[in-house]
Amino acid sequence: MVEPGSVILRALAGLTDGSGRTVVVAGPPGSGKSALLAGLQVQLEQRGARTVAISGSFRDRAVPSAAAARIAEEYHRLAADGERGAPGRSVGPEIPPWAMPPLVSDGGSVRHRGAVLARRGLDVRPEEFWKEFLEDSRATPARPLGILVDDAVVLDQESREFLLYLIGRAHLRPIVIALALDDTLPAYALWDGAIAGRFSVDWVRTRPTLFDPRDVNRLYELLRPLAPGPLTLVRFTALLGGSTTQYALGRIARVPLAQVAEELQVPVRDKLLRIHGGRVSLLNDAHREEILAMIPEADRARLHGQVADGLRALHAEPELEERIEIAQHLYRHRRDEPALRALAEGAHLLERQQRFDEAEELVGRAIVCAGELDRPDRLGPEAELRVRRSRLLIYAGRAVEAEKEFLDGMGMAFLAGLSPERMEELVWGLFAPLRLVGPRPSLVTHLGELADRFHGVDALGAEMLTTALLVEYRLERAQTDRARLEAARISQIARAAPSGPTQAVALLTVAAALADGSDREQHVAARCLRSARLMLERNRDIESQLYQEEIEARRLFGQGDRAAAAALHEHAASTAERIHSPAFEMLHLVGLAAALIEEPTDPRLDAALERARGLADRLHLGGPSPSLLSLTILEGRAAVRGEQFETARACWGAVAESVSPAVPMPYRAEAWIRLADLELSQKNLSEADRCLLRLERPEVLRGLRLDWATWLAELRGRADRFETAGTSVGRARSR
Repeated sequence: MVEPGSVILRALAGLTDGSGRTVVVAGPPGSGKSALLAGLQVQLEQRGARTVAISGSFRDRAVPSAAAARIAEEYHRLAADGERGAPGRSVGPEIPPWAMPPLVSDGGSVRHRGAVLARRGLDVRPEEFWKEFLEDSRATPARPLGILVDDAVVLDQESREFLLYLIGRAHLRPIVIALALDDTLPAYALWDGAIAGRFSVDWVRTRPTLFDPRDVNRLYELLRPLAPGPLTLVRFTALLGGSTTQYALGRIARVPLAQVAEELQVPVRDKLLRIHGGRVSLLNDAHREEILAMIPEADRARLHGQVADGLRALHAEPELEERIEIAQHLYRHRRDEPALRALAEGAHLLERQQRFDEAEELVGRAIVCAGELDRPDRLGPEAELRVRRSRLLIYAGRAVEAEKEFLDGMGMAFLAGLSPERMEELVWGLFAPLRLVGPRPSLVTHLGELADRFHGVDALGAEMLTTALLVEYRLERAQTDRARLEAARISQIARAAPSGPTQAVALLTVAAALADGSDREQHVAARCLRSARLMLERNRDIESQLYQEEIEARRLFGQGDRAAAAALHEHAASTAERIHSPAFEMLHLVGLAAALIEEPTDPRLDAALERARGLADRLHLGGPSPSLLSLTILEGRAAVRGEQFETARACWGAVAESVSPAVPMPYRAEAWIRLADLELSQKNLSEADRCLLRLERPEVLRGLRLDWATWLAELRGRADRFETAGTSVGRARSR
């Protein structure tokens, strides 16, 4: 089960990058849902977010939109407080105008909607609330929003639809929505059916942890008179999660099965345990934590070791869940090398299943074990584990933490004196993930320093890969001159490096940097591609071949051969899925969709977009990720072809107005251009004016790609041809 801390950290990290998330805390009464929401509210407020916290009630359930009205009222109050005292701004009413009911006349008197609330309810329109939030989010500095709803399962239908509307549009917007749901109530099924499997929705399952003091005293009185044998069996049952079989209990406790049944008679008679179908369970699941807390720490560690030994004896070839359980018990028994190996193996298997949160937790514990190893060469294993954890943190949606862990791990690698070959392997493990999420500007400086340090220890492979990441970073931001300077450095290093997959990757990076250059540069790029292809055919390194196919497909796409580019991307995406390489799979799926977008009738387009969206969900991609930004723009283009103009506006607006400074400017510029094109085609002149004015800014113009200059000029001409006499577009063009 994913720990709540991982989910909350991802939501907070996404908020920093302008990516909205929804956190659903589901569990029975008394399991700490409200406390979790209160902790999240504190952390949101510490980050400067406006927070709206309400609680559902059965009394309000009969009133349509009662909870939605309270959310709107509280948000409007927060917005008014922020504007209070601003020149030329008046403080609005406590309930925004679009959420106010019509006035009702009764015998010559006019009554406010609040007087007839119980009879008619409030008409709160979610689209108007969202429009107001978007206007507020455009302010500088932008303040994120947190909406926390306790007991959301009892909300009225209209309020539930209001929140579902917000959840569906929170993607790439600075908003966190947190819901606490009681999963023992029938109405829980309505929420579960509506948001299960939705993008950017994280689930936290809670178990009963709150006790009545009298219940704790009763438990203590039941445990105190137990003989050592029955008491040990009760403790083992709690250690095994509160439920196990009589056979497993006997093997772990090392007592005959008949003796197990005999010794369990007293706990069963006192209603502490129950036995049904050969399975032993705690009668009250909430007792498990209390029983564990009553075990002395030294005894608890010894018992965990006994449980681990027993489980290994029971499962000669353990399944994944059994491996993880054994690793957790070994960790709690003794933080030594066997525990480290078990945790690392379990994390590897979890990563292959794309269960990144759980894998990251296991690697974090393995790092603790590595730090406590009593040997001089412990820095090497710890360095490798930290770099591995950084990859998992990227896929868990916590890229800032991942970058810090990567730098710490590489610093330890230099201290440990790892071989150049091992350093190259460590950097290659992060090559595709870092390209997927796009290294932030803060990391780019460190990558340059790392490349120099690799050069100092003759780690040429690691130096080439690090410099290749810098080239990709420059290309994403249309900084072609700087990209070619970095590519020239790679070319010089590649001449001295041995032939192999890494040298092939270096040549592919040079080809990518020169693909849009002069005829001579394109000729050099073609030679680099041929040389890299021959090297990879001899070495058969699959992930390097995936990179080669990506560069080849990008070159074909740039030359206008979309069909060949689509075929190459499609083949590579299926290969990446087969070898469990999610980063390369995502990169190729986005490339496939881009190659097919001009053919909306091709069934592969919808399949590629759907598969890419699902993969983006599993990889928890955030705002600055180039792959996610490309996917969002492509979804907007597909929506326009289906005449879903509001969906297209939402997609492109999210990219254009992202609050994250790490979003590459070419993506913002493309989104603004497409928005301007859409608004002009719909004759929404004021919105078109806003988009075109944004495109006039120097930083946006610098981010334009060369082939978009003609498009932008055509948009300006279309704006001039409108009736400009009384339109803001005309005035903007005349300035």
